[in-house]
Amino acid sequence: MKRILTPVRGLFVEVLFPDDPSKTVITVKEQPRPNHYVQVIEVKLEGSNKIAVNITKETTALGKPVDLELKFRYHPEAGYAPIHEVMEDRNDRIKEFYWRAWFGTETLDLDASVTGQFDGGSATVTGEAINDFVHAVGNKGEAFVSRPGKEVYAPMDFAIVVGWKAITKPIFPRTIDGDLLKLVHLSNGFRMLPGADPLKEGDEVATTAQINAVLNQDSGKMVEVMGTITREGKAVMEVTSQFLYRGAYTDFENTFQRKTEVPMQLHLESSKDVAVLRSKEWFNVEETDIDLLGQTLTFRLQSYYRFKNKTVFSSVETRGQVLLELPTKEIIQIATVDYEAGASHGNPVIDYLQRHGASIEQPINFENAIPLNGKAPLQLRAPASNETYARVSGDFNPIHVSRVFASYANLPGTITHGMYS
Repeated sequence: MKRILTPVRGLFVEVLFPDDPSKTVITVKEQPRPNHYVQVIEVKLEGSNKIAVNITKETTALGKPVDLELKFRYHPEAGYAPIHEVMEDRNDRIKEFYWRAWFGTETLDLDASVTGQFDGGSATVTGEAINDFVHAVGNKGEAFVSRPGKEVYAPMDFAIVVGWKAITKPIFPRTIDGDLLKLVHLSNGFRMLPGADPLKEGDEVATTAQINAVLNQDSGKMVEVMGTITREGKAVMEVTSQFLYRGAYTDFENTFQRKTEVPMQLHLESSKDVAVLRSKEWFNVEETDIDLLGQTLTFRLQSYYRFKNKTVFSSVETRGQVLLELPTKEIIQIATVDYEAGASHGNPVIDYLQRHGASIEQPINFENAIPLNGKAPLQLRAPASNETYARVSGDFNPIHVSRVFASYANLPGTITHGMYS
């Protein structure tokens, strides 16, 4: 309370009915633009000891203000800190506020399954949206400039605008119990799928997403979401975003990780190598007529981990294909991997492949590093206001644009969108 009511330049405070505590209302207004005051805080007493605090976010997906309701209780008998926040359902109330700010009147399902798929809906990529985005981030690429008779392409990071709804909906289920006011965006990764053309003006696209991981880390609870953008029914792009709920979390029973394992190749040089592989219960041969001696097999596997604590899995599942390239260059599946176990300290399938095989299709570093910035230090200039990027991206997280919300979240000030950089 002290943080959000700290006096700052331009703050306007009005106290109504100061002589009657049962009717007293404190309103706080700020001036985001010259000669334009907006209400950002309202504090009032409800009953004998309940204090209601409404913090208002002006710019939202609804196009009108949305209030975050915080509840406190006053205990005059307490000698120290007589005002306590009501923590019951607090995270749910915060999630409901964020949902209205980001998605307007869409229905929020706090009980949605974290292992299910989330629908971001469909949309048309417009030239106006591309233009607004590239101007907001300072991208001056010629391919993104609209000219008569010219196709206008969208930069790769425009995918965050297209996929925003699908990517953020997975952080709302109640199972991921975190304070959204402490949420920060860690990273974004963009991947064009083989053979797909870049997004461009006029494209009709649809988006879906799934949660790849919910992990309790030293810095907080990390949630990784992968969104898929489809055009004419075909997947064209994947967007992987990582979010972090700052704080300490110990609910390992709610954590998991889906993982596409690094592709591995295994060369079976000797009869012993073949015998060892065939002895593995998780290795199921389909093409029994093929002699494996001297062959090089490719393993493409997916794993699903659930956690008991930071170092022990409560369950492990690994499944996938084992492929062989024939002399004709045809690639066939000759076996499958099917492994499932309870409490484990590791994954024996992956351990075996790492000991005896080699990874493939991984990035290769240049022999000599090439600095992105030449000889000068790499500098990024944050905008004076984050309002423009919030509007064009759809990310109306108030910690980026509201001093009051940033103060309540215990931040030194509004922070620039991680996606901006």
